[in-house]
Amino acid sequence: DYVCSACNNEIADFSPHWIYDCPNKVTKRGCNHVAKKLRGLHDPASRKVFVSGLPFEVTEGGVKRFFEESVATNGGEIAELVHCKLHKFEDSQRCKGTGILTFE
Repeated sequence: DYVCSACNNEIADFSPHWIYDCPNKVTKRGCNHVAKKLRGLHDPASRKVFVSGLPFEVTEGGVKRFFEESVATNGGEIAELVHCKLHKFEDSQRCKGTGILTFE
């Protein structure tokens, strides 16, 4: 037989029941946020950047060259582009105009 985890079926004049039928059950809203973080469902690393507004004809090499040139011309801190993932249409394999870039 099933034993309710809220009351251990110790309530008099109440038949064995599931926890969602138990009158002693306490619901805490939003209590599973910590559990999600422990399971690894957390914010992505700050090294990943979502980009949008890319032209449909762009390639991964073109995006890499653009970011390398723009960093060099602006004199900013050089961060190497490690990975470039463009979102593409399944039928034509053209870029959807968005992508995710991972920097070192």
